[in-house]
Amino acid sequence: MTGPEKNEMLHQRRLAFIGQVLTAFTRKIPHHLAPLQDSARRLAHLLEKINQESQEDKQKFTRLLSAIERHVMIISQKTQNLDRFGKRMGMLPCTHNPVEVVEEAIIFSTRLAHLRGVSLKLEVDEGLPSLYSDPVCIHFLVSIAIHNMLERLGEGGKVLVRIGPSEKKLLIRVTGHGTFETGTPSELKAGDPYWSIGQQMAENLGGYLEPAKIERDTKLITLFLPVEQDFKKP
Repeated sequence: MTGPEKNEMLHQRRLAFIGQVLTAFTRKIPHHLAPLQDSARRLAHLLEKINQESQEDKQKFTRLLSAIERHVMIISQKTQNLDRFGKRMGMLPCTHNPVEVVEEAIIFSTRLAHLRGVSLKLEVDEGLPSLYSDPVCIHFLVSIAIHNMLERLGEGGKVLVRIGPSEKKLLIRVTGHGTFETGTPSELKAGDPYWSIGQQMAENLGGYLEPAKIERDTKLITLFLPVEQDFKKP
């Protein structure tokens, strides 16, 4: 086994280890959430039987119970996505649903979007094919494009991620609308330390990343991916 092959095996094992740690953690969370959700239902049932003297107090309890249910649902959704992400770590290329991968990249980017005061949304075109590719690499590439926009857009901006088919390719477009504080399409490569890595990774998948400027307040990064491809060795 050559040096590069050993390094690649070590890299894959590290990814697999990270995935095992993540899945072991996320499998425990639902067990802690279930009693909380059950308690909220029991409290709601009890509240219906109590003859509250104050309608205002009853409304406060109702809002509290609704908040508990809402937070449980949010945590459950995030846990499911984290669990799915963990299971993919260290996997070989496989046939998968690209929408799930992009959804995860968006969910894991919501905190940065919130801190920047920028909205982040997903649109999915009809007729999407399944991909035979590396889902972890695609997640990383989409995250690069999303963060590139979020870190340059001023408060009140919008980032739209759209997935659509194009002949035998899949296009993942990340469009930023608003006031860009720094960077232009020609500066994206130099301004983002991950850009060169992303370009190489996209090439290894048989595709490429392309930045473009549509208007002064609109910029676009597109990831082109073939539906099926032969993988290049890094």
